[in-house]
Amino acid sequence: MTKRLQKWREIGVVNLYHYTKTNEVYIRFRDNLMFGPRGYIVTNIGAPMADGSGSGGKLFSTLLEAQAWAKKVFYIYKWSRTPFGTWMDAHLVARRNKEFDTLAKRVELFNTIEVGDMVTISNPNRRQITSKAITYHSTGFWYLEPIEGMSCIAMRDAVVKVKKGKP
Repeated sequence: MTKRLQKWREIGVVNLYHYTKTNEVYIRFRDNLMFGPRGYIVTNIGAPMADGSGSGGKLFSTLLEAQAWAKKVFYIYKWSRTPFGTWMDAHLVARRNKEFDTLAKRVELFNTIEVGDMVTISNPNRRQITSKAITYHSTGFWYLEPIEGMSCIAMRDAVVKVKKGKP
């Protein structure tokens, strides 16, 4: 397992389903002869395109044939390999890789927080807030010092920066 996949496992991305979470078309290689002939299958998560053989997708003998067919049917012109060994739309793969790498980095930062550290978090509006870590809550977040009378918490996916407090 690669270092990238080890980090992703910590944030709950353990397989292709967790990677996409959408009905995206992908190509995978099937080499288990118990389930049919060996080859490349074009399918999508959640709604397999049965080709009549019960394979759960359209079967091709080469990757290039599978990509050419999927290009005609699904208009996917550029393919890229996912960290899980399948092939998907290159733009989607680049976007998801960046998204999960960022999240993994934030979780790594979150795991380094100690009482007294200055923590910068980002909310959904991309506004960044910096406050001092007060205490860790057992359900998985940090209480921060109130800012302008408002209480703040740092969730593991919101941490952008941690500046260590002086001991």
